[in-house]
Amino acid sequence: MIFISHDDANTTYLIRSYQAGVININDQSYRSSLIVSRQKLFTDWAINSLETLDDTTLAPLIALEPEIIILGGGDNLCFPESGQLANIINLNIGYEIMTTAAACRTFNVLCSENRNVVAGLIIDTSSTLKSH
Repeated sequence: MIFISHDDANTTYLIRSYQAGVININDQSYRSSLIVSRQKLFTDWAINSLETLDDTTLAPLIALEPEIIILGGGDNLCFPESGQLANIINLNIGYEIMTTAAACRTFNVLCSENRNVVAGLIIDTSSTLKSH
């Protein structure tokens, strides 16, 4: 488990820890993909891999009008095709793709810098954890 702490009085939602399959935000544990910004939390993001990103799955992130979107793609780093990110690119929204653990850490750091950040954090619930 990775513990993360960057308290910020201007932020409603902070990621407290992450471990494979579980994201702890404030005092609540989440076991499915979610979208989090400094002031909003959506726990019903219906996606389980970056391969399924499209305009529909990105729309709730874009609707929050962030300056940067962080996409946490699970425990193994992979990159979506550029066409999947066309709306983000066309709107000149910055984005970063990383593992979910790295995305959790980065989200809190950017929040502590008062950045307008949104994180789409993917937890793949369709497969079991595999040993490395």
